[in-house]
Amino acid sequence: MKYLCFENSREINEVNARVNLRIASFTPSIFHLYSSLEESKDKKFRKSLFRFYISLLTKGDTKIYFALDDDNNILHYSVVIPRNIKYPFLKAGEYCIGPCNTSEKARGLGIYPYVLQNILRDNPNSRFYMIIKEDNLSSIRGVKKAGFKLCEKTICTTKVLKRFVEVKKELI
Repeated sequence: MKYLCFENSREINEVNARVNLRIASFTPSIFHLYSSLEESKDKKFRKSLFRFYISLLTKGDTKIYFALDDDNNILHYSVVIPRNIKYPFLKAGEYCIGPCNTSEKARGLGIYPYVLQNILRDNPNSRFYMIIKEDNLSSIRGVKKAGFKLCEKTICTTKVLKRFVEVKKELI
């Protein structure tokens, strides 16, 4: 599978979502994997396993941003992950955003780029990367709207632990 790597530019594009939103964030830990905002139907085994795994790897520095509607329904979430063994190409102070998910009923409303912009505004001195499958055209459009640019890094995954590693240009 081929991935494209995007990085944030220093300027933040102004995008408005076409729905009223409130942004909330949550820091999971190995003992507290879910926010009180999340309903029990959202607590699936695979999601729990991922959050436990990433909480261990990042020593509790992972953050999840939620976009909530007026009724407190979660319309979108984005996970912000610092440098760790799964993302060895990141340097200190750099983060990977993803996985991200917008509920089916809320797609096409500009929520994804709006949440990304909020993450950038909350962390103005940090560098962010997004790793996206090359055939995920809607995600690519969303990150471009938020001001992310295709970067020079070529990223692939390892077979063991599915680590995202940078492939040096001279090896391509």
